[in-house]
Amino acid sequence: YDGWSKSPGALALLLGVPGVIVGGKRARWLAAYCAAGVACLFFYRQYARYYLPFFLPMMVLAGVAACRLRTLRKPVAVLLAVTFAYGLVLDVAAVHFKIPVALGFESRDHYLTRRVERYPAFQWVNKEIGPSGRLLFTLDPRSYYIHTPTYQNQEELRPLIGASIDEQAEWFRARHIRYLLYPKAYIESSPGYRQDGFLAMFDAWRADPERFVLIERFELERPRAGGTEVVEIYEIP
Repeated sequence: YDGWSKSPGALALLLGVPGVIVGGKRARWLAAYCAAGVACLFFYRQYARYYLPFFLPMMVLAGVAACRLRTLRKPVAVLLAVTFAYGLVLDVAAVHFKIPVALGFESRDHYLTRRVERYPAFQWVNKEIGPSGRLLFTLDPRSYYIHTPTYQNQEELRPLIGASIDEQAEWFRARHIRYLLYPKAYIESSPGYRQDGFLAMFDAWRADPERFVLIERFELERPRAGGTEVVEIYEIP
């Protein structure tokens, strides 16, 4: 699950295949279930986490092989111990930066500011707008950190391309959307926004201070990419 370097990594397959051979009819039915699920999902998602319901039975089959092949029990036990220790060391190394905040040596806000792009802008929204029932349309995918009710379906904006700016502003008002969060660097670097006229429409909004009123502008450090980025928040009267 989630890569060859994770525990138990490749062992589910390396021991699962002999488990099918020595496990009898029930093991073969279990293997068929795993293979059918993976084959269907492969055409939609290629990430390992989506296959977890079909990888777990392979671990059962791997256990069947380890138990029934008596001569392999000790080598398999050693192999399991080494694999789990290796995976544990890798996981500790991967999350080492989370240890100070998990143990209380670092505050949550300081950690998120250091790790999450545009987090200070989210803090401002939570403090100044808050859970007031006034919707915020966010063009940033990290709406998890925003406590204000958000509207985040960018596909809904597609029919607005080519419409007049009055119609576009009315679209927001009809849905009771009062605010717009605009992460400039994120939008300009996202291929999905660069096509089909999205950027031209966004620029028209930003150039119309009567219908889209700029109420806050941030120049924030980018924790991962480096440099600074601009985040703007607009009110739609």
